[in-house]
Parts: sequence; C-alpha cells; structure tokens
Amino acid sequence: MIILDGIIFSIQKFGGITTYFNNLASGLSLRMKDQVQIWKYPGTHPDTAQKEDRTLRLIERYRDVDSVPANSILHSSYYRTSGKPGVRNVITVYDFTYEKYGKFPHKWIHGLQKKHAIKKADAIICISESTKMDLLYYFPEIPEERLFVTHLAASDCFFSFGTQSSSRFDEPYVLFVGARGGYKNFKSVVYALSAVPSVKLLFVGGGPITTEEGDLLNKLLSNRFQHMGSISSEQLNKLYNDALCLIYPSQYEGFGIPILEAMAADCPVIAANCSSIPEVANNCAVLLDTPDPEAIANAVKTMMDKDVNDRYVALGRENAKGFTWDKTVEKTIEIYSSL
Repeated sequence: MIILDGIIFSIQKFGGITTYFNNLASGLSLRMKDQVQIWKYPGTHPDTAQKEDRTLRLIERYRDVDSVPANSILHSSYYRTSGKPGVRNVITVYDFTYEKYGKFPHKWIHGLQKKHAIKKADAIICISESTKMDLLYYFPEIPEERLFVTHLAASDCFFSFGTQSSSRFDEPYVLFVGARGGYKNFKSVVYALSAVPSVKLLFVGGGPITTEEGDLLNKLLSNRFQHMGSISSEQLNKLYNDALCLIYPSQYEGFGIPILEAMAADCPVIAANCSSIPEVANNCAVLLDTPDPEAIANAVKTMMDKDVNDRYVALGRENAKGFTWDKTVEKTIEIYSSL
C-alpha cells in the first residue's frame, strides 16, 4: 500500500507544493487505484479513489505519522516520516529557501524538521537537479543513490487560445506571479517598468500590497499597475495568453512552475539565469545573468518586437510540452518500485 500523507493541504491552500501533490495524488490514484490511499487532514484534498480522514493533532505538521500499516510506503507531502518498522519512507524536497533566506525561529524549526526527514527517508525525491545539488551541499553525507529527480509541469488548465490578442501589443502589460518579497525582485520590476512608459504591470497573488510597495508603485508607475489578488487558474490563463510577457526575476527557485504555465499559454518569459530556472526554461526564455532594473527594462523593450515575441512564444510552447504530470507520476511509481 502507498500511503500519501496529505498534511500539506492543511498548511497551504495554494502554491507550488499543493499543485505538485494534487497532480501526483490524482495521477497515482488513476494508475494504481486500490494500492494508493491519501490520508486527509482538514483542508482541500485532491479527488482520489481512496481516502482516510485523520485527526489533526496539536502541531501535526511537525509530528511523525502514526498508525502506518506494516510493509507500506509512506510518501509525505511535507517532511514527515514514520518510525514504524517495515515502513519505507519517501519524502519530496522542494527547495532550500529557508536555509538561504529564512530567519530565526522559522529557519531553525523548518531546518530541524527537514533534517530529520532527510536522515530517515529511504528515498528522497527532488523536484529539480538544482534542488538535488542544493541537498548534497547541505547534506553531503546523504548517499546519492537515495536521491531521485522528478520534474514538475504546468496543469492542463494552462493552454494557448490559439490566437494572439491584439492587446499584447496595442495595450501591452507584463505579468508578475507570486510572492514579491526579497529575492523575488519585485522592486526591480517596478523600477524597470518606470523606464518603459508604454507598458503596464499586472501582478497576481503574493498577498496585499504593503505600504512600501504601494508608495513605490504610485511614485514610479502611477496608473500603470494593477494587483489582481488571488484569482482562478482560468483567469490566470487568460492573463498569460494576453500578456506581453511574464517577468520572473526570482534569484532562487526549487523549480518555477509559473515559467511552464506561461509557456503553455503562449506567454514569453523573461527570467533570472540562476538556480533551477535554466533547467526549466531550457534556453526558451530570455535569461538575465543580472536581473537588475536596466536589464529587465531592456528585455521588455526587446519583447515589444513582434518577431522576437513570436519566436519566444514558439520556443516556450514546445518546451512546456516536454514537462508533463504523467512523466512525474511514472517516475514516482518507478521510485516506489525500487524500494
């Protein structure tokens, strides 16, 4: 029996991890049917064949998983294991953001939990080669044969409408998706677009605009920005299809799903040339060695050339096809079978 520990769905409603585990659980349920069971805690869970409701104990997210049947494989969605003899533990490592950018006490607490899970796991899945290299840097004692890489993908709800909207050039806007703080370089995008007066900035998610962000936006972009807040995947797909480009200047990502979402929806990508991003973009995006305002502004101006824009649309569309959740699920089944 494969037990999928769905603790992540009680921790976050939206995000890359829930996207990954949702698609993984749904795919495994289709292929392995009665061999897979997801353990549910309060939260929104994927629609799978077998589910078991679990009680959410005090600080559940930090506790070992109990009552796992003997001879099962436990795959936790967020750094948990079972100490029961005969249970084989699988974890997925997403990134090392806390280790690189976190602050006490969250960095310390998260680090202890991740270290405990990595030490106990029989198989460790990394979502990119970059994350695997980071893991070996922080945990050089872990045997490499216990490490496996399974790439992620864009969900099926991100796709091309097949016709390019005139607003891409007549009323151009660039898109910024996700968290905006620190290493995400949102401020650099704002400064960059202050030098490209014909282009608007639309940004999605990332929580409310802070006072500091609001002051900067109003000073530099005036009426040329709009915060879309939390929107549906269908709405985001529409924004991708109509955007001049996605700007993704993050200096660190475990994977970077928005890159593939944009590419699947015929949206060219400008991104930072670091961490996992080159691995995901595959030379099908404009990659900036230094994602500072001047470099971003120049890249946006380049994207306003229709021929250049069309070329990156075509490159991105083909690149996105190479990443599928079917591949992720198939590789994961192979990992289970090897235990």
